[in-house]
Amino acid sequence: MQDRRVVITGIGVVAPNGVNKSLFLDALKKGKTNFKKISNASKLGLGCEYAAIPELSQEAIDNFCKKYRLVKIRSSAVIYGCMAGMEAWLDAGLEVSEKSTGEPLWNAGCIFNSSCGGVEAFAYNYKLAKAGDFKKMGGRVAQQAMNSGISAYMGGILGLGNQVTTYASESNSGTESIINAYNRIKWGLGEIMLAGSTESSSEYVFGLYDTTQREDNSHTTIETKNLTSEEIAMHCFEENAPGGIYGAGAGALVLESLESAINRGAKIYAEILGTNLNSGGQRNDKGLLGLDEHSLEYCIKNTIKKAKINPAIIDLVAGSYPSDDYCQKIEFAATRKALQLTNKSLPYFNTTKSLIGACLAASGAIEAVAAILELNNNFIHGTPRIGDISLDILTHLSASKIPSKMIRKKDLSTILHVNYGVGDVYSSYILKKWKA
Repeated sequence: MQDRRVVITGIGVVAPNGVNKSLFLDALKKGKTNFKKISNASKLGLGCEYAAIPELSQEAIDNFCKKYRLVKIRSSAVIYGCMAGMEAWLDAGLEVSEKSTGEPLWNAGCIFNSSCGGVEAFAYNYKLAKAGDFKKMGGRVAQQAMNSGISAYMGGILGLGNQVTTYASESNSGTESIINAYNRIKWGLGEIMLAGSTESSSEYVFGLYDTTQREDNSHTTIETKNLTSEEIAMHCFEENAPGGIYGAGAGALVLESLESAINRGAKIYAEILGTNLNSGGQRNDKGLLGLDEHSLEYCIKNTIKKAKINPAIIDLVAGSYPSDDYCQKIEFAATRKALQLTNKSLPYFNTTKSLIGACLAASGAIEAVAAILELNNNFIHGTPRIGDISLDILTHLSASKIPSKMIRKKDLSTILHVNYGVGDVYSSYILKKWKA
């Protein structure tokens, strides 16, 4: 079997704090967030009345849909995903055929993941069905209601002939899309893969997660009713982090074999050195919402082993840290043990969730775009906080290694990205800045 090198040649994003890669880059550097009150939060009885939602004008959405012949789109996840996907595809210098005839692109495919991407279309269908108005549903709702709607739409726009599919692993979804696309290219099953993930900005999604509890009975979202405007924020890395604010959006990356990228003269952002996906099997009294330190440590160790690197060369750990005290202690302990470095030798840490909220399925792909932008612009974005850093973390890591504001780092070269999701599932990969 082939074992080929895989690089990233295009990126695209629709994030709560920046709806294209240029605006997102600016937001990362400035530490910009976009947490807004949900208009009907009180009526819905939400404990967390805020969310991080991309700011797109209706005109921008209409123009995009018209350009790519998207009709009657009711799913915000499809809109976000298609916008991010097209930006990444064009950023990679790839063409978009105006023709709907001819051969598909047999060596190009798409793995674009989503957890609840079809919920808005499904809700629309349900209301009509309940009222007995089946004829009003129209012929374009079913493909949006299915979770794989985003990959189906992208496959049609681009004429992709390789694998076109969608997985769902909650917050692990985006990282999984990248790793599965990487494996497909690495083993010679494709040349170019569009990887990404998207999440709906529907009140149904926010309401669903508003009631979710961790294994220690703590809520995953922060109760906002009695908080000041300053306190309505993500509390990543903080002592007794009270829960997060959920968000929506999409991120996308074009992965390509090194040979293909060189042959067509594409710019190369980074190379993926090693990856790993695994589950904890929900053992040791860990349920669906549990986070197992040993299983996450196993994931990171295997990523480093496959990358064939000394962990000492890792400059930055782009972690998950979803503003959840239960998760962050386990995540940091697992990462520290997997790296097997002295406290003084540990790399920098940050989390993009501090700026975009916990965007569920979209998180991993948006975080990946952030990592690529950091690598190629020589900086580490800050992790804003209003409280003290957790003592469990400070015992091993200097506060200076978790910058609250952007820092310049000209020698930034290697990033470890770590993620996990509901179902006791784990993922990580290592990015290396490309040097021709």
